Amino acid sequence: MKKSTNLIYYDAGCYGTFIEWCCNYFSININTIDSPFEKSGSSHGFTGNFLEPAEKVKDYLESKKNYSYVRCHPNLFEKPNSNKISHNMSCYNISKTDLLYLENNFKKILILHPSTSTSLWHENNSEKFYISDDCFKKNYKPYGYTKESLSLNMTNDIMLRFKFVVGKELNLANIQGWNKNNIMDFDTWDLRELLSFYWFNRTKDRYTCWDKLKTDFSKLKFVCIDDIKNNFQKTIAECLEYFEVDIDLSKLSLLGEVENNWRSKQHHINKDNLINNIINNLINKQDLDWTNEPITLLDEAYIQKCLADNGIQIKCQDLNIFPTNVKDFLPLLEYTK
Repeated sequence: MKKSTNLIYYDAGCYGTFIEWCCNYFSININTIDSPFEKSGSSHGFTGNFLEPAEKVKDYLESKKNYSYVRCHPNLFEKPNSNKISHNMSCYNISKTDLLYLENNFKKILILHPSTSTSLWHENNSEKFYISDDCFKKNYKPYGYTKESLSLNMTNDIMLRFKFVVGKELNLANIQGWNKNNIMDFDTWDLRELLSFYWFNRTKDRYTCWDKLKTDFSKLKFVCIDDIKNNFQKTIAECLEYFEVDIDLSKLSLLGEVENNWRSKQHHINKDNLINNIINNLINKQDLDWTNEPITLLDEAYIQKCLADNGIQIKCQDLNIFPTNVKDFLPLLEYTK
């Protein structure tokens, strides 16, 4: 029997926790905390009803529980400690399989997704997800997960996170070009260069599958995070309306305040525009300084990739710290076209 529960289906970094908090906060029937935000900009100060790991979705559906709102990530049918589905299936097919199952079991489904114009914002947001040791023991270990399989999300060290992923996905032959036998021996510059070759080609159709899914599942609501960024209040109001939230009008008047609070903590919200601006200025040798911007290793790898795509190589050997302005960067560039 279908649950009278509304489901938020979202990739990590697409504000599923925040939307669930909004559904609770603006409801006249539910009490919740006044602000969910942590220093990182995540909404993980709010717990809500997170069906993670994926096995919890089935557990919930087989239970007598009937929450108003729950949320989950894609790839519901991957077995513990396996990456077989995620490595071999397109994002389109993964989500289609998930949604065919979910739409028969939940009242309404809201899908939050990124786009090609927000990929760096989204990827940097994904770093906010962290599994503590206590969380692992409580939520993952009972289903047979190992710490090794979840190592990506069990550290706050971003370098280690990338090394864990690359170490699993690439064999030794792929890294020996850096004269290293172990990914853990990579310095910052080694890892940045490797990511520039590999990382941005591994996402398949992660940013392009949503229009087709939207056509396939026309009764479900799809919300791109671009819409939250560019038209926050209208988008949040539409999400509340879709889920038929019984709105507390006194709180709805605070939507502008919630937006200001949310926006002030989204450190990467303009990241795609910023990085593309840096790349264009480097290519055109136009002055720009980004010293005070929150540039990450992933951003730097993307800069290196895009410069290479335009026939510009960085003299990156031992360059563990990137320059933060065009003037200092130009002597490190070699033009091959």
